[in-house]
Amino acid sequence: MNSQPRPLIAQTLLMGSAAFLCYLSMFAFRKPFAAASYSDDITWLGLELKTAFVLAQLFGYILSKFVGIWWLSARVESGRFGLLMRLMFVAYAALIAFYLLPTELKPLAMLVNGMPLGMIWGVVISYLEGRRQSDTLLVMLASSFVIATSLTKDVGLWVLNSFAVDPYLMPLVVATLFYPLLAASGFALEKSPPPTEDDTASRSKRSALSPSESAHFFKQYWPGLVALIGAFMLLTAFRDFRDNFGIEIISNLGYDRESGIFTALDFPVAVVCLISLLG
Repeated sequence: MNSQPRPLIAQTLLMGSAAFLCYLSMFAFRKPFAAASYSDDITWLGLELKTAFVLAQLFGYILSKFVGIWWLSARVESGRFGLLMRLMFVAYAALIAFYLLPTELKPLAMLVNGMPLGMIWGVVISYLEGRRQSDTLLVMLASSFVIATSLTKDVGLWVLNSFAVDPYLMPLVVATLFYPLLAASGFALEKSPPPTEDDTASRSKRSALSPSESAHFFKQYWPGLVALIGAFMLLTAFRDFRDNFGIEIISNLGYDRESGIFTALDFPVAVVCLISLLG
């Protein structure tokens, strides 16, 4: 009886779990601030303070996606673990600044926080692509953000309710709690075996496009790309509004001190999404 599938299944589960935990941990640097309302009637350039935080982080996150298209794709094959940890340290340092800076400068800290986080997906996915089991690995990775936002916000809410931590310090506390898990799961990905010859033979290598090739690709497929990107941006905006201002919604309903409220609300959605992904 052929024993090869069993090691492959074990490798898939280990790599998929490491990718899942690594990307879930990234959300602990991005989303916990949304578990606080910052409702102290302070405005920033005419915006409510929390709205300014959300927009600043989102702008940094989007900006990093465009930077990553040309910068990350050409550099991600070597020194990935070091790159991962450097990016996350920048996000962590921004959370320190978020706590220490005066109120009028805190949105700038959130801008810096969002910039490295937008590149983490590209780093993590580089470990998983080019393999026969890549589809399964990518499903395991993608399933992380179905529940990661709710879980990390629940941890943030727990820190606020249980320890009376300053709302501006809470995001740093949550990131600190998840930092060891991030490092361990990232290190596990770094130590995972490279694609085999069979993997290479069955998959096409994804090479970085030159600027002229990128322009030609966009010119050829721009109607579909614009439609897809536009739809994705609208859905993302709707999701982020609900994610970032969920605490205001549940506070008005009187559930802001319920343990695990965000995860409980999103768990049915997570189940449906996972079933559809696996199907």
